[in-house]
Amino acid sequence: SDVCSSDLALYDHASQLAIQKAIDPRIGDSTLPFTYPPFVAWILMPLGWLPFSAAFIAITLINGILLAVSLQLLMRSLQLSREQSTWLVLGGLCNFGVHSAILQGQASFILLILLLMFTLTVQGQRRFGAGFSTGLIFFKPQFQPVPLIILLTRRWWPALIVASLTVIVLILCSVVLVGFSGIIQYVQLLTDRKSV
Repeated sequence: SDVCSSDLALYDHASQLAIQKAIDPRIGDSTLPFTYPPFVAWILMPLGWLPFSAAFIAITLINGILLAVSLQLLMRSLQLSREQSTWLVLGGLCNFGVHSAILQGQASFILLILLLMFTLTVQGQRRFGAGFSTGLIFFKPQFQPVPLIILLTRRWWPALIVASLTVIVLILCSVVLVGFSGIIQYVQLLTDRKSV
């Protein structure tokens, strides 16, 4: 029952407030809700086993690696010259959004690499990869409609089937993790205008 109650706490305002106040008592009564599907918590769970400072260093290293890989993939796929590559790297490193995502330990770089995978697989006419990356973008469902529309307008039916199956598997994993009541809490969180 402890596991079940902790799973339900994933989208519970009072539980989130208690956890965040333990880390930083200065936050008052405002919380930063967990707006990702439940399966993402399972992916990020190993960070919770670490002390806060070690978890921050770990997510910073992961984000740095994902950013470096993304820039490398862009340079290769766009066939940039050395000078163009230098400007791309400088532009990325000087970007306020990049700094903010790294300093706040956000998971935005996971979404960046997924969107980049989608773009490159569509560009390379790789239907399975396009469908699979579209399905994985369920990591942040708000970003999924555009890739789905692109696959639909191209009439890549096998890619749409792969994307749908991937999403179904991720939804089933989420239901197993938090149950239907946790899924309802997640949907309520997404539809609450104050938290999105």
